[in-house]
Amino acid sequence: MFGSRKAQAILELAILGSLIIMAFSIVISLSENFNRQQSYMQQTFRSALYKAQENNDTAAVSTVDFRRMPNVGSPMEIGSLNQFNSGNSVLWSDGKPKADGAATESKQYFLHNRGAYEEIASSSGGVIPGSTSINSSGYNTNLTADSSLDKNENGNINTNRDLNAQDNIGGWATVGDKTVGTGGALGTGGNYGFDGAGVVRHTDNTRE
Repeated sequence: MFGSRKAQAILELAILGSLIIMAFSIVISLSENFNRQQSYMQQTFRSALYKAQENNDTAAVSTVDFRRMPNVGSPMEIGSLNQFNSGNSVLWSDGKPKADGAATESKQYFLHNRGAYEEIASSSGGVIPGSTSINSSGYNTNLTADSSLDKNENGNINTNRDLNAQDNIGGWATVGDKTVGTGGALGTGGNYGFDGAGVVRHTDNTRE
């Protein structure tokens, strides 16, 4: 009688523990996604502010970026691919003419990898500059992810895990009626278009 109750308690604890871990994983993943989206929103705002001050006029900055999010439930596996869109527009005018006497001009930019600005020419319909919306976007990906587990018992239990993931994304975004290329190679931390080193992880555990 006592043995069956003990076994039942252990089983219930195992089920409850799994549910709690799954709930924490979902909360952490949602929080990470929200934090990243907020980061991109702030990035395009700061970029628009910088370009507006530089032009002494209105500047609009848009971006589409890709990222492999952490796999909370299984850290030694590659995470899901997320796409982040953001756009901001800022009006800046100090009332002073440019040094060369030229008129100020509103401009639109696409931000690549949080550091490179591509100026986008105005369309015939006048949609750009001044537009911060991404009308559509897409990508092609070529992910390879090799994971391995090696477990040896020789007095101690030695466990080695390895993950080597490589990927290249060819992306595009339509800003107004202009198509802009984006994407790049998977880099450290799950970013695309930075160092291109891929996601490489290694763990080595020993238990007596």
